[in-house]
Amino acid sequence: MKVKNIALFLILGAAAFSGCGKKDAPVPVLPEPEPGESYLIQLQTRDSVLIADQLRYGFRVEGIIDGNPFQPLPEKPALPGVRFLGEWQVDTLETRSEGGLEVHDLDVHLRLTSFDEGSYELPELGAVVGCYDGGSDTLRFGSRTLEVRNCPVDTAKFAPDVLDIPSTALIRYPWTKKEIWTVTGLSAGGLVLLALLVLLVLWLIRRYRRKLLPPVQEPAHIRALRKIDAYRDSAWWKPERQKGFYSGITDSLKEYIGDRYGFDAPEMTSGEVLHHLKTRTDLDKDLRAGLGHLFEVADFVKFAKHTVDDAENASVVPFATNFVTATWQQAIEAEAEAENKKKEAGQ
Repeated sequence: MKVKNIALFLILGAAAFSGCGKKDAPVPVLPEPEPGESYLIQLQTRDSVLIADQLRYGFRVEGIIDGNPFQPLPEKPALPGVRFLGEWQVDTLETRSEGGLEVHDLDVHLRLTSFDEGSYELPELGAVVGCYDGGSDTLRFGSRTLEVRNCPVDTAKFAPDVLDIPSTALIRYPWTKKEIWTVTGLSAGGLVLLALLVLLVLWLIRRYRRKLLPPVQEPAHIRALRKIDAYRDSAWWKPERQKGFYSGITDSLKEYIGDRYGFDAPEMTSGEVLHHLKTRTDLDKDLRAGLGHLFEVADFVKFAKHTVDDAENASVVPFATNFVTATWQQAIEAEAEAENKKKEAGQ
């Protein structure tokens, strides 16, 4: 039993020194976007971008004349390792009159996320603006770099590297045998015993490492997003594969919903899951309606041999991805609000 405790102590000691030691570089974030420049704004309140975080990538323009054509570029951005969620969003920031014409200041952006750590050079943004003479003008905005990390920085425990003393400043003398025996207190027999003890510890570690250190499971939203992303290929839309497509998506969502809201969703029917979400959670009404539509279509495909057209199939993966990220973000905001209330009550 004593040897087993020594093995556990060595394992835990090694684990304590194996954390993330590198300081993440902050994402290039603009607190307030400036007209004429692109911006990259993180939707989570932290100083680095982690896997599955969502960001807004876009630009602001001023003086767009009402009624003139306006088309953001590129129409459908594509970048390996980065997922663009949904379509371009064009929001009017201000409307005013200039020279008898009504002009608008616009905020134009896309949502994006990434499931892989790395550095990504995002595509350059632009817009085609129509003119009165029937021609057009093209606006260009510089690109941004997205840095995605896999391990959060614990700023409470982070410490800068200690300046090493040059080895040339130290005078090193070889150890004598007498000093070794005095410090270690070992004899020849003690060395043999120590070697046997080390071998025994290594054997115990190898035999019990799975029981002592079970594998760390990924968060529910990461597991769900990975499973959903596996069905992004349009080959799943073929009539003979649609049953597997809709079963895989809905099963992934039910597993995530069960973990997120704390009930056995995978063992429930679609109607039972929707009823539970409506009566016992604060899930957004639009998300619940979209989930109900997806479950209804999936039931027709699985049980009535219904065939779905490509337009409907194309909307399934984006909706499922948005459902997971939106509800996960809602959970983060709720935890932050509860923590703030707790701090206020303590004051």
